[in-house]
Amino acid sequence: MKNMKVTNIVKAIVFSITTVVLLSLGIYFFMSVYPSAVFFMVYIVALSGILLLHLYTEMQIRKLNETLEKYYEENTGLRNKIEELKKNIEEKNRKSTEEKQETDIPAELARSFAGLPSFDDKKNFCNNVLNSIATQFEIVTGLFFVYDKQSENFSVEGNYGIMKDEEVEPFSPGEGLHGTAVDEGEVITLEDVPEEYFSGYSGLGEAKPAFIYILPVGQKDDPVGVIEVASFRKLEFKRYWNDINKMITERILTEVSKDR
Repeated sequence: MKNMKVTNIVKAIVFSITTVVLLSLGIYFFMSVYPSAVFFMVYIVALSGILLLHLYTEMQIRKLNETLEKYYEENTGLRNKIEELKKNIEEKNRKSTEEKQETDIPAELARSFAGLPSFDDKKNFCNNVLNSIATQFEIVTGLFFVYDKQSENFSVEGNYGIMKDEEVEPFSPGEGLHGTAVDEGEVITLEDVPEEYFSGYSGLGEAKPAFIYILPVGQKDDPVGVIEVASFRKLEFKRYWNDINKMITERILTEVSKDR
């Protein structure tokens, strides 16, 4: 790099001297009155000074440009590091917020369930349970089936995000995925959502959900009901459902025992 700079300087000096000599010879041969040798000497010195000043100025400008380019590269690298650091901080804050929100889900639902209406009004009770779940999980539709011991069927008593004219048939114990969820007492996740399933609504419009969760309420030997919810993205129901199920079941069984 240094050799290149020296070579460029030598070339510039040679060019300046050549230019001065040629201009001087041109003046000497084409002027009608030949000036004195002193004039030529002053002229050559002055012209050489101007050219050397121009050369010096150009060198300083190049040096300044190189400095600015170096500063810009260093500054760009620094900006990139700052942006990367900001992204890392934002990502950590986002994860921290999500973890805090997830940790608070049971506590938030416990507070929400404390204000539930009486189970005597099953529709109102079930609708409020679904609304409370929707505040903590990004569900787009929901159904609450309640078990009726007389008919031995699970019938819909509450819904969320579903048109009122939609009819949902009851099911019997052991029937379909809902019956399996009750028998096993485990959350069932369905990712292959049927085409005819209820549409969900979001800010982007109407679309078919991507996930269905079948959530048993009560115990395997003493079922209370089944909650079915759908969402556009995967949710952590398996992680929290034991706690949520316990809160709903205790609330219902407490009221039922009082009535007895």
